[in-house]
Amino acid sequence: MPVQASRIGFTTLSVTLAWFFFNGCMSNINKWLFYQYNFKYPIFVTACHQLCCFICSGIAISTCPEQLNVKEKPPSVKVLGRVRVLAFVFAISIACGNVALRFVFPSFTQVVASTTPIWTSLAAYQIQGKTQSPKSLLCIMGMCCGCALAFWGEVNFHLFGFGAIVCATALRGLKSVLGSILLTGEDSLDVLTLLYYTSQSATVFLFLASMVLEMVQMAADPILLHGGEDGMWVTLAMSSFVAFFMNLCNFLVTFYTSAVTLSVLGNVKSVLVIMASLGIFRNQLSWLTAVGTFITLCSAGVYTRGRMKLMMSKEKKPSLIGNV
Repeated sequence: MPVQASRIGFTTLSVTLAWFFFNGCMSNINKWLFYQYNFKYPIFVTACHQLCCFICSGIAISTCPEQLNVKEKPPSVKVLGRVRVLAFVFAISIACGNVALRFVFPSFTQVVASTTPIWTSLAAYQIQGKTQSPKSLLCIMGMCCGCALAFWGEVNFHLFGFGAIVCATALRGLKSVLGSILLTGEDSLDVLTLLYYTSQSATVFLFLASMVLEMVQMAADPILLHGGEDGMWVTLAMSSFVAFFMNLCNFLVTFYTSAVTLSVLGNVKSVLVIMASLGIFRNQLSWLTAVGTFITLCSAGVYTRGRMKLMMSKEKKPSLIGNV
């Protein structure tokens, strides 16, 4: 049992660190695309991300299914229906997040996104009937208070960007719970299969939305008519590949921990992204934001430590992708 617990703990730590890395890269690469190249089409960017996820997960499933522990049995019609609901929520959440990055810096989006544990807990309670312990609720409240201070001190405020990131955050919490059900519930899917079918449906949703809302402007954009600026398409391609690994790690962290733990770990990630944003874009940081960030990090650390202890005391779950 100690060996098994140690192994599952190492696997969880590995996928969590990878998730931190790819999330940080994702936010800053997307902001660079919108900020440096003045690329005004966030829904199209999100559609490209999902298309890359669909292609990469499909290649992985078809080339080495046994090594990746992909289930041979195809999902039922009922499960595919649930996947399409997840895909819709998933697509809108990411699209709203990318829309927000057009108007605000990654540091501000991460502060607002740090309220995800509240939305996740509400969704888990409504859908699964799950409740949090008093200690967990205290940690979540500490994080939210810290985020409120950081938000109050934000100097780069934009109302539309704020509304977009609030929508993205609420939907992200719902997405985590729906993904957790599909990964661990009855007729559960493996991570790659879930990513494959989710990105397949999300790609269709997003390209249709982009055609309706952005295609006219894209067709008349003088920069795009001349092939785009140097490095723009390379940045978009890099962003799409990072999106695949980020989403894969997202589902892995959900499987090995829980939907609420994923949202709390997101607060630690938010602090790292805020620091990276300040270093790259040089946006201003107030003392209230600094204090709020510190409170958020401390509260998330206490919560995560408790969850890791609980996880180490349980039986090892079967690995979804070999020895991750």
